[in-house]
Amino acid sequence: YSASQSTCWYVNGNKPGGNGTSWSTAFHHLQDALDVAVAGDEIWVASCKDLYVPTAKTDPGDDRSATFTLLDDVKIYGGFSGYERFREARDWQNNETILSGDLNGDDLPNMVNNGENCYHVISINTGTTSAAILDGFVIKGGNGYGAPQAAGSGILFDNAGATIKNCQITENAESSAIYAYCDNDDVLIEDCAVEGNHGTGIKGIGDVVVRKCAIRDNISSYGGGIN
Repeated sequence: YSASQSTCWYVNGNKPGGNGTSWSTAFHHLQDALDVAVAGDEIWVASCKDLYVPTAKTDPGDDRSATFTLLDDVKIYGGFSGYERFREARDWQNNETILSGDLNGDDLPNMVNNGENCYHVISINTGTTSAAILDGFVIKGGNGYGAPQAAGSGILFDNAGATIKNCQITENAESSAIYAYCDNDDVLIEDCAVEGNHGTGIKGIGDVVVRKCAIRDNISSYGGGIN
């Protein structure tokens, strides 16, 4: 595929897994869609009974460095029930779609049992711009403890940009839930709730725009809201 021939890829964790070209043949794992998507593509992700984690495995031997890496000019939308024909028909508020760092699926309240959780649930790397979109997800369960870069346990911008909209970033641990370091790229965080994290809500260095967000109940001695 090329950017001029954009494709919509479908993901539904309630399905056994197909080729991702329709709801009936949806990928089971979000990572499968990220492996094939190219610039200009969209990925539609349905709410499911399980968590979407950055690896297909859920055993104690998983690598904590696993992460969902956003791709430039690839737009990822959550909040689908798994039948919609148009993006406007999704309901991300009622069809909760969770991207989680909890590899074992055993987290308890107050970050208990998070020792095996991924360092960063979402990563955005150098070269990615605000044309990369993540919209309509709950992002939780990141644990930066022990990572070379402990900040950004929910979302880590590594000298890169992206647009994060209609997301709830919650129950992530260590340093900051969102760490946005961007030199020449734009970061837009809009209509999001950053709440209930163990660490600063948002730490930003560079061109970071935060618009119409609720930032509350984050626990940090360095400033719980924005640093």
